[in-house]
Amino acid sequence: MRHIKYFMLAIMALVMAAQEAQALQVISPVEGESVFVNISKTELNLIQFPFSGIRAYTSSQKLEIKVQNRQVLVSVTDQAEGKPQEVFFSTPYGTYLLMLVPKAVPAETVMMRIDKGTKDEADDWERDNDYIKRVKELVKALYLGNPPSGYAINTAKSDAGLWEGLEQTVILTMTGAGLIGEVQNIVNHGEKPVRITESEFYTEGVLAVSLTSHDLKTGQKEQVFIVRRNNASAKNSGQIENTSDTADTSDGDTVVKHDVHELETTIIDPHKSTMGIN
Repeated sequence: MRHIKYFMLAIMALVMAAQEAQALQVISPVEGESVFVNISKTELNLIQFPFSGIRAYTSSQKLEIKVQNRQVLVSVTDQAEGKPQEVFFSTPYGTYLLMLVPKAVPAETVMMRIDKGTKDEADDWERDNDYIKRVKELVKALYLGNPPSGYAINTAKSDAGLWEGLEQTVILTMTGAGLIGEVQNIVNHGEKPVRITESEFYTEGVLAVSLTSHDLKTGQKEQVFIVRRNNASAKNSGQIENTSDTADTSDGDTVVKHDVHELETTIIDPHKSTMGIN
């Protein structure tokens, strides 16, 4: 009897694991083609895009759709409905058609895998903007999660830790022809507050850094936006010209002012590197 009990428990665990596996779908949509996707007819479903700038269009009266940045929340208003429901998703990289099929299953999470970046388009975008504007617009794109034309998206996470007590994780990368943009999460796990500056993130090829905050209390999380030179194409090596929207600080950095929640990008001076602990 004990063996039978263990066997039944093992079977139940496998069934539960299979159900959980079914709750996550990874889709690689193609323009001009329809993709059938199962969704729960009784619970809230999530469709996750790798970038923002998403719009959803449908003629269906059986769906309730809400777009929040890179996430789309979908619920079925008629639980008796079982026919596929047509939804078009307009993105910075194209328009994709999903046929959402209501099923008697748990809530579904659908990950949209879209990587439409092309070097030619990215090169055109970079050539159309002067150096300062390229840096400004790429940092703004990182902040909003909406890539410039032709930039490829990578949402794979990787460790970027530099200092003891600080958790540092790359959560998003945008790769163009001559520039690479990077978003990092930083969490202070230490026992003391920490002060960080843009120059702390200088490594070879870094062109600009923007911090959401310079001071991190214990347990506090902030973000850093980094623009690097794409080593695969040796570009953007010239000096930065002074313009009306830049200002030289007393310590030699160049601050580029943004209109996105007063975000500032500092073109760093690589000769400074001090990490302040309060």
